[in-house]
Amino acid sequence: MDADLFHIGPLPYTNLMYAGLQAAEARGVPVVATPCTHFGEEGSDEVARHYVQLYQVEVLQRCAKIICIMGIELRRLEQLGVTSEKVVISYGIDLDLAVGGDSEYLCKRYNVDGPVVLHLGMKAFEKGSITLVEAMKPLWERGSQAWLVMAGPNLSAFDEIHRKEGPRISPRRHR
Repeated sequence: MDADLFHIGPLPYTNLMYAGLQAAEARGVPVVATPCTHFGEEGSDEVARHYVQLYQVEVLQRCAKIICIMGIELRRLEQLGVTSEKVVISYGIDLDLAVGGDSEYLCKRYNVDGPVVLHLGMKAFEKGSITLVEAMKPLWERGSQAWLVMAGPNLSAFDEIHRKEGPRISPRRHR
């Protein structure tokens, strides 16, 4: 198989990243990584220790470029010794394609009639999904008409909360 470039990631799936590195190096092509590094809560290394171990930083050092999603990720990786010249920030969004659209059409189609809070991504505690649901509850209890729209796959912990809470958190679901 010919390739011009290999793209690897995310951490902590280092075994897949190693396989990508080996395949790229065998072909003599560069590797770009998107580590999606999770550093967890400020003052705790409970999450970070699974994403930024020494061997994982070494994997990133072998890459031609490293795409960080946020500035904090870039700064923390640099603090861990990742060569700053390799690191770039990119959200992976083409704003010209992502903005615009017809919001009135979508609201009418899905019967959305109020402000919208949008969550895009894996529905998991580490992504803030459960915290977001908990933050919306007092608003709804005070009569807010805000919609919580969550798009992305569910992890089991989120499914469990959804089963327990049911209509309390999804009064207008499945439209």
